[in-house]
Amino acid sequence: MSNTNRERKEVKFGVAYKKAVEKLRRNVLSKPEFDPAVLFQWGLMMALGVLQMLKDVEERFGEEGQKICGEAMRKVGRDAARQMLDGADIPPGISQIELISQVATYANTVLWASLEDPWILSEDECGFDILWCPLQDSYLPFDCRVQRYFVQGILEYAREKAKMDAFNVAFESIIPAGAPTCKFRIWRKKPDEGDAWSTYTKKLEEKSLRKLRERHE
Repeated sequence: MSNTNRERKEVKFGVAYKKAVEKLRRNVLSKPEFDPAVLFQWGLMMALGVLQMLKDVEERFGEEGQKICGEAMRKVGRDAARQMLDGADIPPGISQIELISQVATYANTVLWASLEDPWILSEDECGFDILWCPLQDSYLPFDCRVQRYFVQGILEYAREKAKMDAFNVAFESIIPAGAPTCKFRIWRKKPDEGDAWSTYTKKLEEKSLRKLRERHE
């Protein structure tokens, strides 16, 4: 079972930040003097600002500050997923794994402005390779943890609306660590499995706080 050997039933998602996007296309992108690449530079500044804020708040307020920052990003992720999924036109008869795959594709190619190669192995497993990410040349490997909170919010909302709760998500490689792609796997949970995404996020949080303590000892 793969995306290449069967007809794909396309999901029509909502447009996140629709009003702003429409105004951008109508009033800005049509102007020859506007270079779209500056949106990339602006986005990098915002992404690095969020990362620096997390680091500084962790440094000053420890675990409590970490939780406040994480919760703020999770809320933004949930709201983006709400705009994407509320009112989405989901074709009848689409399989759960296909729906999950397309939710991931929207998040990757729209919310993260990345290039991806999605794949479906079976009704129990799918995934994707990120071929290019806007952050890959600006983030160190450990910095990628900041994006996990946005993803957590998206996952929570998608699980509520698209019934994704029976599936786990995890990454296997990332470009900032030297891998050729950022590889993510999505698979059906076994009865005794917990939530892989939030569990690993917790491990990274503990690692960050531990590094801070060691630096101040």
